[in-house]
Amino acid sequence: MYNNQKNESKPLKVADNATGEWNTFKIKMVDDKVTVWLNGQLVTDNIPLENYWDRNQSIFPTEQIELQAHGSVVYYRDLFIKEFLESRSSK
Repeated sequence: MYNNQKNESKPLKVADNATGEWNTFKIKMVDDKVTVWLNGQLVTDNIPLENYWDRNQSIFPTEQIELQAHGSVVYYRDLFIKEFLESRSSK
């Protein structure tokens, strides 16, 4: 959400663990809407993720997952990615 300009870019609350402790995220994305739980606390609730590369288009529906940091050493572990396919005929 860091690069959002029109939609909310800041979390609902700060839920980070202390420096040196692992944080746990659960991230759910449906279409362009993102919900994030950080250490069991809701921090982003169904916010549209904007397309940073072309603001005139929606976020890309497929392709890469990006993990980033802002100038400090970051470690990742135990990444699980699950795709849920929803039947379009049920809509």
